[in-house]
Amino acid sequence: MPYYTFVTLLRPFIGFDIAERKARFFPLTSPNEISIKVGSFTPGIGIELGSSKTDDILFPTKGNFFFITPELFYSRTEYRITEYLNKSDVELNDTASIGNTYFYRIQTGVSSYLSVTNDKMTVFAGKIRIGYAQPFTSSHNKDFSSEELIPPNKTFYAGGSNSIRGWKARELIPTNKINYAGFTTNTQDFRGGTTWFEGSFELRKKLNDFFGYAVFADYGNTWNGWKEIQINDIAVAIGLGIRVYTPIAPFRLDFGTKFYDPSDKRMIFKKNLWDNLSIQFGIGEAF
Repeated sequence: MPYYTFVTLLRPFIGFDIAERKARFFPLTSPNEISIKVGSFTPGIGIELGSSKTDDILFPTKGNFFFITPELFYSRTEYRITEYLNKSDVELNDTASIGNTYFYRIQTGVSSYLSVTNDKMTVFAGKIRIGYAQPFTSSHNKDFSSEELIPPNKTFYAGGSNSIRGWKARELIPTNKINYAGFTTNTQDFRGGTTWFEGSFELRKKLNDFFGYAVFADYGNTWNGWKEIQINDIAVAIGLGIRVYTPIAPFRLDFGTKFYDPSDKRMIFKKNLWDNLSIQFGIGEAF
């Protein structure tokens, strides 16, 4: 398209998700173990708008890329709660609660590329990504809130080969306790957050047409609501990556380490480097 054309990506979509998650925990009000099974059916519509002003798809050396993706969902969620005797599988009772909600989710981000050398073999790249999800109407049991009806597969996670590379995929999630159907669980992998923020800086160097490397720094995290965002909760990863360039796409191997881990508030200098190392494989550049 001509350079002055701002919108270069327009992709409306419609779909639905069916998801189920399970978790067990011990509530404060009971000595018995509680088992929660959450099932949701979530149809939705959305549109992806983007503006790409980069000079190359596989290895951009200059320009910017911007996108925004608003989505609207209806979700029907069933929480099935089963109580068990402590350290046994003896079922005591079984109850179910069903709730419906409409919620929106929006994601946006920008990437920028700058060639450092005249031969365009060395490029400095950066990105920022933001996401937010919130219900605006619902019908549900009074024992739990509307936010709990946003299904886990529509919340935000961070970590992985295209995210914060010192953590495994979907490993960075809110650390605070999350309520489900009036109960509090410490099972941190049950769902992600409703607020997401992350970014990266990367220096990419092509040695020739086939091989190269990259030095990167990633940062970000997820939270349950924008009011929970704190600076000392932002995870930071640094690392080095190897690139193999092919006519199809770049293949990359990234070695990332937790430079600052918000779970223990310590820098990498006070920890064992190898214990905090994560190896990521990806196809295509990280952004």
